[in-house]
Amino acid sequence: MAWEWVSPLLTAAVGVAGIAGGAWTASEGRKSQAELLHRQADGEARREIRAEKRALYARALGELMAFAEASVRHRNFEEKGFTLEDGFTEADEAFEKRKAQLLTVGLVAAEVAVVAGLEVAQAVYDVIDEICSISASRPLPERVFSKVIAAMHKDLSSDSIPCARCAS
Repeated sequence: MAWEWVSPLLTAAVGVAGIAGGAWTASEGRKSQAELLHRQADGEARREIRAEKRALYARALGELMAFAEASVRHRNFEEKGFTLEDGFTEADEAFEKRKAQLLTVGLVAAEVAVVAGLEVAQAVYDVIDEICSISASRPLPERVFSKVIAAMHKDLSSDSIPCARCAS
């Protein structure tokens, strides 16, 4: 008579084990799926941040180059002896262009400081200082943009962009 219960008990045990295994597998599947979604979201966020930084860096370099060009043009007029008192001339236009570019480049530099951090921002400010100090005796160095470009490349190639899960 005891042998009659062995088959149903084994069937019940295997059934319970199957149900427990199925529940565990489903639980692990949900955890795995949630982790995958977090990784995808982090990857997308990182790509978007990098794209925004690339656009900002391109704009910053363009503004720095325009500022350098305006500064060189203004310096050339100053060295020829043109002043603002001579009436509105190309020298005045060059001065106004340089002044406007300095304002623009300052705003872009502040944005770079917020977005990129201190290393890239310092490189941008160093370039601005170099451009501001050009004169006949101290022309703009050929490789003035090298340091800022290197800092921008380093920032974009590093994994310094935080993920959403790491921040929380």
